[in-house]
Amino acid sequence: MNPLLAKIREQLPNETSPFGLLVRGEMLEGRSAAFIQLAQATKERTRKEPGNRLYSFFLSAKDPAEYVLLERWETFTALARHFETAHFERFAHRRAIRSPEKDFRSKCFWRSDLSSHSSLGRE
Repeated sequence: MNPLLAKIREQLPNETSPFGLLVRGEMLEGRSAAFIQLAQATKERTRKEPGNRLYSFFLSAKDPAEYVLLERWETFTALARHFETAHFERFAHRRAIRSPEKDFRSKCFWRSDLSSHSSLGRE
């Protein structure tokens, strides 16, 4: 299994519940134009994948090399299939970003509907 995918799986309670990802990454110096072009193409293709509900990039207002990627997936299997796509491979391995396996910082969120959380709004 891809090392980054394995790290994500470790954070999930199971493989069948919807979940979100907050991924922080860095562009390589002097490669911002290539990154933006690659990110746009990856976003367009990923949003058409079965099981994807959100895939959006945001650039840092303070650090021109930093970006955040917000993702939402219906299942871990859908994300695993995403890792096998040509557009993910191009994005992850082109020389516009730092190595995803080593330098990405990710955090999983698996409750996709906060309205079902009993303590919200009662404080």
